[in-house]
Amino acid sequence: MRQKARPDPTFPKYDLKNTDLYLYRVSNGLQIAKHTGLDDSALTQNNEDHYVYRFPIPGSRFSDPGLSTGIRVQNRSERREAWQDGQNIAEELRPFNSDHLRPGEQVKIIAINRPTGYIGTTTTVAIPQNGLLDIPTDKLIMRAPNLKLWAERIYTPSAGLSKDQQKRYTIGFEGSALTSDTQVLIHSQWFEHDGSALPEDLEGYTGRMAKVTGPNSLAGGDVATFSITPGSHLQLVRFQGDILGTEHFYVHVSGYPEWENPGIGAASQGPLQYRPKNYVPIKVPVFDEAATRQLRNLNTYNQQDGAQSAGSDAGDDKVAAVYRWPFRPELQFSVFELVIKEINCTDANNNAVGIYPAGSL
Repeated sequence: MRQKARPDPTFPKYDLKNTDLYLYRVSNGLQIAKHTGLDDSALTQNNEDHYVYRFPIPGSRFSDPGLSTGIRVQNRSERREAWQDGQNIAEELRPFNSDHLRPGEQVKIIAINRPTGYIGTTTTVAIPQNGLLDIPTDKLIMRAPNLKLWAERIYTPSAGLSKDQQKRYTIGFEGSALTSDTQVLIHSQWFEHDGSALPEDLEGYTGRMAKVTGPNSLAGGDVATFSITPGSHLQLVRFQGDILGTEHFYVHVSGYPEWENPGIGAASQGPLQYRPKNYVPIKVPVFDEAATRQLRNLNTYNQQDGAQSAGSDAGDDKVAAVYRWPFRPELQFSVFELVIKEINCTDANNNAVGIYPAGSL
């Protein structure tokens, strides 16, 4: 197999070598082979911003125990197993009579640079060449992952028109929840850059939720770490009572899977010493007030005209808030303790009216 990788020009070769490579059979999603780290002897620089990586994959001919070579069968078998182990060849493809790759089959190649979390994917076709199968690629461009992280609050109002009706709201970047909320959830969503699904067994990243414990200080180990895998997942749940008082939370992502040393909290010194040495860029929700107002104004006009609400289902008068999803180095939100003693308003005659007097909430 040979491929061209086009990383960020600022990548040092050492960091580029910390790239894991995965090969998948498109027809059934089987992981054919995996390389944890790129072998320096097989990695060559083509020009200023291109590297070429080549490695052989043992196939059916190499798996044939009766193949005539000058090596004794026992030694050849040991050599075959060692090579297959080194390439992390799928168990289903190791025996000679396995359903090996055939000419014309599609192969998906995925590369993940672990220090940065950058990922590149491409799909190519296995072609016959000189009695062997070649899996060529043109370019594999490494980019920040299409990974979204966001927090959500679930609560039930104890007073007002929506009393006892459960509510769910996205917590925008640098937004907040309340200690009285029933649940605070952390979600992840990771897909290919074009929105298609990644293989379910692809080794992903590690997330870490930390909280502020003092000036310029974060504590992570006593909060939570979690694996980030392809697809949409509920990662963390905090129930009412788990968070006592005002807390400020940060969610960071390491490019390494949880079973491998994720390197979270590896910055050397200063205010950033509790943050990861290398950040994986993530997409976070940022509230777009202008777009939300525009959509809600349109909804009001539609209601006046008897049309369906914009941005909502039929019969739903409430239009959800609009969020943009820019890249950030972390997800940040707070949880506040809010105690409401009473709610009053002033009418047009400047008279104070108690909506919910003291002691009623």
